[in-house]
Order: sequence, then C-alpha cells, then structure tokens
Amino acid sequence: MNLAVLLYQHVTDKPTGIPDGWPAEVIELGDSTEVPDETWNLMTSEQLVAYKIANQATYNAWLHPPTLPQIVGGSIDKASVFGANVIRDVAVTNVLTGITQAGKTRDFTLFCQKMVLFLETGSLYAALQELDILIADTSDLKASLSPFLTNDNLNGIKSQIQVYLGL
Repeated sequence: MNLAVLLYQHVTDKPTGIPDGWPAEVIELGDSTEVPDETWNLMTSEQLVAYKIANQATYNAWLHPPTLPQIVGGSIDKASVFGANVIRDVAVTNVLTGITQAGKTRDFTLFCQKMVLFLETGSLYAALQELDILIADTSDLKASLSPFLTNDNLNGIKSQIQVYLGL
C-alpha cells in the first residue's frame, strides 16, 4: 500500500517544538503514486514504519522532555565528573613531583579537604570560593606544601573551573 506522508516541516499550524521530520498527516493512496503536492512524500507502509522507528528518539524527546530535576541532576553529575578529573590530575602531578616521598600527602589532603569536597560534589562555585581562600592563605603550613601546593597551582585549578563554567 502506498501512502502520502506530510512531515511537520511543511505544516504551519503545528504543536510547539514538534520535530520537523515527524509525520503530520498520512493519506492512503492504494496503488496510486500521486501525492497531493510536492510537500508530500510517497512511502509504502513498510517505509513509513521504518521511518518512524528511525526518528522515534527525536519524537520521544519532544513528547517526554526531561524534567527539571533530571536536567539539574545531569548537570551536577557532569560537574562532579569534572571535579573528580581535576582532583585526579592534581594527584597525578603531585605523585610525579614526589609528594609521597616528601611525606606531604596527608598535610596536603587536609589543607585542601574543603576544596576537594566541593569538587567531588560538583559544587564548583563553592570550589572557586575555597580556592580564593587557599590562594589568600599565608600560613607556614601552606608554605611547607610547596611545590605541591602553590598559588600558581591553585590559580591553574581556578582557571580550569572558570573555563568549565564559562566564566
């Protein structure tokens, strides 16, 4: 059976946001191959089914958009992954620089624990605030953590976060 299929891209009065490539109207043509005009597509029943299957995900995304909690949760998940990668990169650099042999791992970790917590939880704005506090710190403890913890290192982390956040 032949069908004339009009896609939403050719319809002016359509639901807001519906995918242009989704079928808006279908007319059974029987054995005929004549469509109403050039905006209609000629398909068989099998082709229409295959076309809908191929475009179903786009239609479903329109029909069932993510909820606000899903969107926010996804953003937090991405920020947490980003934060974990920052932490990992700092750890790798410090291990390669000799933090373990210098016996500074514990002091470093305790000194940076709030920043690490904020990065792990995807709280990147709080991590930026904590970085400002760490950068401003002039304590002997911070000085003793060089070269593993310097304002250059902290500003580098801050810059990575700002780029991620688009600041």
